[in-house]
Amino acid sequence: MNEEERKAYEKTLKFRKEEEVLDRFLYRPIGFRLALAFKKINFTPNNITILSIFVGMGGAICFGFEDFRINFVGCCLFIMANFLDCADGQLARLTSQTSRIGRILDGMAGDIWFLLMYVCLALRGMFCYDWDAWIYIPIVLSALSHSKQASMADFYKNVHLYFIKRTHGGEVDDLNEVMKEYEQYSWATSPIKKLLLNLYISYTKEQANISPEFNEYRRIVKEHFENVPPEDLVEEWCVKNRNNLYYVHLLSFSFRTLFLFIFVLSGYWYLYLAFEIGILNIILVLLVKNYKRALQEINQKLLLRIQS
Repeated sequence: MNEEERKAYEKTLKFRKEEEVLDRFLYRPIGFRLALAFKKINFTPNNITILSIFVGMGGAICFGFEDFRINFVGCCLFIMANFLDCADGQLARLTSQTSRIGRILDGMAGDIWFLLMYVCLALRGMFCYDWDAWIYIPIVLSALSHSKQASMADFYKNVHLYFIKRTHGGEVDDLNEVMKEYEQYSWATSPIKKLLLNLYISYTKEQANISPEFNEYRRIVKEHFENVPPEDLVEEWCVKNRNNLYYVHLLSFSFRTLFLFIFVLSGYWYLYLAFEIGILNIILVLLVKNYKRALQEINQKLLLRIQS
């Protein structure tokens, strides 16, 4: 990679030093090469996202079979889908084609892969193992756990990015801004965009309730610092809480699918359900606890700064 490509590559990254290990050395570099290739054939980021949805769905279906070779193909398709999922965002940042609709579509992609995977695993348990409908209980618990983990990890990743980029690079959306964009479209001329934004409004409302501490931080900064927080406090926060990102990474695609692939290929796919319900939920609790404490600390320091 020459100097020009290196600068272009760094432009496509959300994080520089804090990327997850597999993302840094595998998914992001290959995603960048795919982004360059898709750019040459005039693919848009949304085109790549839609392609990743179908590739990921193919992988999910493969997990429904009691056959090692088909399961292996499923793992490969999931990996390819994630390469594409990286490429769409990297192409968007490389060509300055980022949009809220694109982020919504990108976020939905992984949800669709895993939702279909849980359905296929449930059918696998019923038809290949002759299990009864009780299998749906751990499957549903696992799916709900996954949804919560992904949502919370995405939120706190964007909170961390909000601090690193000094409020200008985070993707923590303001509900009023989403509502304004929603009103710009009509059901008659843009039904898909209208539908996506409608769903995203509910998601944004849910995320707004995740962290009262972060809402308080934004309020304090807006009312008392004209949306420009003290640089020393923000820098101190970023350094002190850098390790919190590791909890985010542990709830990422790379970490969870590493164990998914191991359990599926070994024939003990049902142990992945226990892993997701047990281990990953413990990590989620630690994630929320640490970020809550970190945000409370900076809020207290901001209030002291105001009083002094």
